[in-house]
Amino acid sequence: MASKNTNIDWQLCLKRASNDPEIARTILTMFIADLDEAFPEIRKAWEEEQYSVLKTCIHKLAGGSCYTGTPRIAAVLGELNIAINSSPHSVLLGSLFRQFTNAYRALHRHFDKNTFEED
Repeated sequence: MASKNTNIDWQLCLKRASNDPEIARTILTMFIADLDEAFPEIRKAWEEEQYSVLKTCIHKLAGGSCYTGTPRIAAVLGELNIAINSSPHSVLLGSLFRQFTNAYRALHRHFDKNTFEED
């Protein structure tokens, strides 16, 4: 049964890691570390309208999110990736960037509390 937590879906994490909890935790931890490393760069690129940098960072994270069991941030990253490629100056991009920031913070709240290993 899938978790109701859309920030971290532990059952999906396990599925992506061949039902190995240790591998699932490692992949999730690595993805969070990648997010933490990229977030300041993404924020700076957004503020300075450096869309090529933003595009590169978002694309990398969107790809990585597919393997982690993080449906909320994966969905936002996917939408951001499409929006940046099609129309980097659109109003939609601003809304998606705010959603990304909120999803990033929510993901951290759940991860930091270790509330993601739900049955």
